[in-house]
Amino acid sequence: MWGAHYQLCSDVAANSGNLCRHNTANARSNADGNLFCLNPYECCLCQQIQCGTLNTACTSVKFGFYAAYRVSDIVINGNVYAGQVGAKISCQGPGSCLESIMDTNNVDTIHCDGNRACEGATIVVNDPKDGFFIGVFRH
Repeated sequence: MWGAHYQLCSDVAANSGNLCRHNTANARSNADGNLFCLNPYECCLCQQIQCGTLNTACTSVKFGFYAAYRVSDIVINGNVYAGQVGAKISCQGPGSCLESIMDTNNVDTIHCDGNRACEGATIVVNDPKDGFFIGVFRH
């Protein structure tokens, strides 16, 4: 299946229960500020992935096995207030966030854990939180 950004996604990306079951869909964080794409290739088909709104800051974003693969419109907006914890981004598993493009604000942590996780990704970090941490772990 072809994703919104001309990437080839596995047909499991359209499985029932997944976010973005077609390539014109968008994934948005829930009322608690969380967004989870943990199934294989989940969110691969997305046109846009957005965590955090004007009213609810992004708390946590988690991507699993080849989730968000080559999605080039990912926006993460953590808590803007000083002294508050920012967004936590986890690209966990093989190919997670592979070749994706993220624009982030007020982020606390970016964690890339898995073979090729975050490989070739462009991650812009604006206004990182005090103590900002990025960890890349290869297996």
